[in-house]
Amino acid sequence: MTSPLTKALGGLAVWLALSSLVHSAEPVLLKLKPPEEPVYAGQNVGFTVQLLTTTNFASVPVFQLPRLSGCLVLPPADRPLIGTETVDDTDYASQIHELRFIAIRPGRYQIPAFDVRFESPPEFAKPAIERRLRTTPMTIEAKSPPGAEKYRSILCSRGLKLTETWEPELPKTASVGDTFTRTVTLEAGDMPAMLLPPIPLTAPTGMKVYDDPPDVADHTERGVTTSHRRERVTYVCESGGSFELPGIVLPWWNLDSSTLEQATLPGAKFTVDAVVAPQDAASRGLDRKSQHRWWSVVVLAFLGCAVVVASSLFIRRQRGRADDAHVRFRLLMECCRQSDAPAALTALYGWLDLVGPKNQLSTLSVTSADPDLRQLVDEMETAAVLGSPWDGSPLARRLRLLPDTLANTSSSGTHLLPELNPTA
Repeated sequence: MTSPLTKALGGLAVWLALSSLVHSAEPVLLKLKPPEEPVYAGQNVGFTVQLLTTTNFASVPVFQLPRLSGCLVLPPADRPLIGTETVDDTDYASQIHELRFIAIRPGRYQIPAFDVRFESPPEFAKPAIERRLRTTPMTIEAKSPPGAEKYRSILCSRGLKLTETWEPELPKTASVGDTFTRTVTLEAGDMPAMLLPPIPLTAPTGMKVYDDPPDVADHTERGVTTSHRRERVTYVCESGGSFELPGIVLPWWNLDSSTLEQATLPGAKFTVDAVVAPQDAASRGLDRKSQHRWWSVVVLAFLGCAVVVASSLFIRRQRGRADDAHVRFRLLMECCRQSDAPAALTALYGWLDLVGPKNQLSTLSVTSADPDLRQLVDEMETAAVLGSPWDGSPLARRLRLLPDTLANTSSSGTHLLPELNPTA
């Protein structure tokens, strides 16, 4: 028979074992749920990170997200889903955060493990301490939507609209010197505004175009996020003739109906009348022979003065433009050295505006074969948009090679960045 002392010792051992199991429960936990498949390139998909603590959350979590090429991993934009959960008979306070993943191009993306930091007390009524948890790596394969394989990139949205207005209305016949302002607005649902592509608003030969900086913004109302990109250009009729503005075609994938669609705007045809109205005969009653020599002298003298003044102004302008470009390039290099991505991006745009109209960021060509330059500019843009850390030293070293080569770059050179509004 078992003695009472043996039974007591056995019961104590069982109690100690159970107590050790209870106290060995993890004080904090993390669960990662990858996005649901299929995932399409250009689609804004969500994945969740659930944080668990046996006490309470004392701070807002900080997600140390990786910076990757060809895709974006975005932090939570909304408040977490708060609740409780029981894991292995232990009660936890829970926060479920939804992060976003967007693949710019089709491909297989390896998302490395990243840290999540927050504070919670080890016991109730105790001071909070920092917690640091790490996710597990995950792989996301982004595919082209069915039928969209021929496009370099495509938007995936739950609703996309392309509209335009003219001020004044574009007539069938215009005159030299007339101006028309065209405003084109692209609106999309469930898509960050920073990913909306530029709208191609070109002008044919014989017309001048002046464009304003684009208006890009996100809107959230009752949990629904929409974004817009608004482009505004002014056309100036510089010469007579017949002109045609091409239509705009923007392919996109409708996530609600799972169909490939196109947002379109029609082209426009019009004629610019360059004929000057004939002068009234009654106003020419003066003797032409008596005034011909006098007006010839006046006109020649005026033209001579105009040539001198114009030459002087042109020389000054060219020198000033070169000086401004040099100053802006030095500013760009300084921003890179300070690793200030937003300021560097602004400085890059300002410098390219002075270098020449063909040397814009979306069509910049490079004569030197540098495979890293495209990726470095892409990383700068991503850091400027997300506000993430960025080292500008590598980009500064590459940019030193550009000023002497940009002036001789042909229009058939290799593009630094991919076209943001591809066509079939």
